[in-house]
Amino acid sequence: MRKYGLFLGVGLWILLGMLTLIGNPVWAKDFPSDWLANQAGYNTALEQQDATGKPILLYFHAPWCPYCTQLNDKLLFTPPVKDYLKDYINVYVYPTADSPEQTMAQDYGVRGYPTLFLIPKKGANPLPVSPHVGRNLMQPQQFINTLKVLGQMPSH
Repeated sequence: MRKYGLFLGVGLWILLGMLTLIGNPVWAKDFPSDWLANQAGYNTALEQQDATGKPILLYFHAPWCPYCTQLNDKLLFTPPVKDYLKDYINVYVYPTADSPEQTMAQDYGVRGYPTLFLIPKKGANPLPVSPHVGRNLMQPQQFINTLKVLGQMPSH
């Protein structure tokens, strides 16, 4: 019986890996349509930031990560935060093995998921954003206030 469980687990792992290689990954449906995806989305965000001056919220996540799901459901995709983030260029990045996104995560020093950064303006150093107060997830207004404060900090 254990052999079948191991076989099933490995099969699911391979299937998930294959699904992430498809042009429009299955997990992308979990993000609002105005969020940009992965390395290509990040490049577009930098161009848009140059043109508009809007800040970038950069979100490294994994679809299998329960903390990411909690962050999405209880904070990022709540009505007040979604509304506030309309003034941002939002990018989600799912680093997979040997991908440009993995290199990007390494460049940003990502050690786990979820990891958020704010790039307040063109050329500014990325600022880490913690969605937690202690061990608890922030309330939506606390998160909005944190983004406002970070956006006003000198970042060079």
